[in-house]
Amino acid sequence: MTGTATSGQAARTLSAEAGIEARTTRSLLWRLDHSQLKLDDRTVIVLDEAAMTADADLTCVLQAATRRDATVVLVGDPRQLAPVGPGGALAALQAQPEIITAMRHNVRQRDPGERQALLEVRHGDIDTALNWYLTNSRLRIDAEQLPLLDQVTDEWAADTAAGHDTVMLAWRRATVAQLNRFARAKAEEMGRLTGDDLAAPGGRLTPKATRSSPSPPTTKATSSPANAPPSTTTPRASPSRPTTAG
Repeated sequence: MTGTATSGQAARTLSAEAGIEARTTRSLLWRLDHSQLKLDDRTVIVLDEAAMTADADLTCVLQAATRRDATVVLVGDPRQLAPVGPGGALAALQAQPEIITAMRHNVRQRDPGERQALLEVRHGDIDTALNWYLTNSRLRIDAEQLPLLDQVTDEWAADTAAGHDTVMLAWRRATVAQLNRFARAKAEEMGRLTGDDLAAPGGRLTPKATRSSPSPPTTKATSSPANAPPSTTTPRASPSRPTTAG
């Protein structure tokens, strides 16, 4: 069994979580073209994040497997990221339910309400999902940007002080810069910065070292374009990933 995926990160994740050797799709095809990888009727190729694989690459993998009677298992979600090049093959396979195994149980979110909200987002019922986020304090609205960024930074600081591995995300680079300034000031206030400051490109200062502790990840995001309506923050959530096998 061998694994593959369009992106290097997806290939590494597949290898780590499935316990099989995996490489990028381009690397797999190169090895097949140069006879560095042999397929036979006992070979199973697991292609993860198949919706992100361009049709040309997917066709090459399928043709190589067909010539040697190997099996290809496509795993992915056609409603997630599309390929950079022409694609759509995985979505087209939805018309052939006899070759598809759908995994509909979401194991990423623990809250049943959040699972349902993500399902509504997946099916385009955005208003219902947003209403749940608002009602359950998953989405926060503020008419001013700076108080909101300050609040995000305070919550980030509280999370990191509690031992969580937390990241703040922003839509615009200017907002990222503001969050970084707020976070650096908060980290210094918390005594997490040590050593001398180091000058970085663009005039930014970077601490020589930071004190931190690893823990389960939590994510906060902020989106605040210039001249936009009230700013919002919301945790990042990943919808469930049905699996397609063929």
